[in-house]
Amino acid sequence: MAVEQRAARLKEYAAQYKPGLLTCFPGSFAAYAPRAVTMIEKLVKRRCPPEIAEQLAVLVLFDLVLLLDDSSSMDAENGGKREETLFRVLGTVADIYQLAREEGIVAIRLFNTREGWSDVSRDKVEELYAGIHYYGVSMIGTQLQEKILEPFVENKRMEKPLLTMVISDGKIEGEGKGLLKRTIYNCLLRLQAGHETTEDAVAFYFARIGGDAGAKQIIELENDDAMRSWVNCLPGRFEWAWLRGGFADLSIEWMRGWKISVAVS
Repeated sequence: MAVEQRAARLKEYAAQYKPGLLTCFPGSFAAYAPRAVTMIEKLVKRRCPPEIAEQLAVLVLFDLVLLLDDSSSMDAENGGKREETLFRVLGTVADIYQLAREEGIVAIRLFNTREGWSDVSRDKVEELYAGIHYYGVSMIGTQLQEKILEPFVENKRMEKPLLTMVISDGKIEGEGKGLLKRTIYNCLLRLQAGHETTEDAVAFYFARIGGDAGAKQIIELENDDAMRSWVNCLPGRFEWAWLRGGFADLSIEWMRGWKISVAVS
């Protein structure tokens, strides 16, 4: 498909699902269309179904940041399998997103660790993973506000809309009930109130590692009437995808889930 046609497709996506992008990021569609064309071609060569590749190509419009669970339960449960699953998921996400942005994932932050990483490409994942130490609890709403929304949305001029992916294995701990929902809702209100911003400039994607029933309160966010246009959750859990078929199947599982996130949110 020609670059001009791909730019038109990206605009169609925005008009249907994220209309605020048309006014707040009007130059993005033509600017990132060549990258989208190349991304689709490379994904199809990797045996990604063409329809999923086309949906994934809208990621060229987004900056991606990750907020990861480094709480003690990640290390204590399932004999270390959750850690291994996180490593494989990180590799897959970095591999796919690097097709959308050459420098890789914009930033990765952890719940309980002050340090973070920027411009994470596939070849940096192993080093990053080796530096994770698991301790503490999962204060997801608190950390989302402090480590993602404040530095990447509230205190900077956004050049692209922001897609935030939160990967966690368990229930929210150490903060008030409903704080995560209020954090997202207040972010949307602030963006709605701005003269040069739009609530469509953010999207939130939650994924679960393992089968902790407490994580369901996160998954249920997408069923909230006030949240569903901005929040998406991958059905099931990553651990099952990995154990069922290894890295190749996890890649396809993830691509299908991510397609849902960027095309439906």
